[in-house]
Amino acid sequence: RIHYLLPNMSSKFTLPKSQVLNLIRRSLPENTIVKSDSTEFISKAAVVFIMYLTAAANDGSEKKTLDDSRVIEALKEIGFGEWEEEIHNVLRDFEKEQKAKKMEKESAGREDVVEKSSTSMEQQDNESLTR
Repeated sequence: RIHYLLPNMSSKFTLPKSQVLNLIRRSLPENTIVKSDSTEFISKAAVVFIMYLTAAANDGSEKKTLDDSRVIEALKEIGFGEWEEEIHNVLRDFEKEQKAKKMEKESAGREDVVEKSSTSMEQQDNESLTR
């Protein structure tokens, strides 16, 4: 499907080396030495996999939106169907994490409004006292 793209495209895209190395280290036993060539190779392989999975998920589709159900179907097509449950679990955890972050941000915003309101009221009180 995308074999014609790989030689040209995979070298144009890179993943952050520090994040790739962090993922690699989390996947290996402690004190394992990871050579920079290995990190670079895994990073390039991940880019190729992302491109291949994306192309498989969008194969022949007229839709403009790529959603998780199409990606899951593509994973099955390319031989990673046994990962479906794990991927759903990761997706669910990610969504929970995003909701928690959003709620935390909204809560912090409300606290700022209350704090600003009380500060504003104090300033008004002080101004009226000085007059």
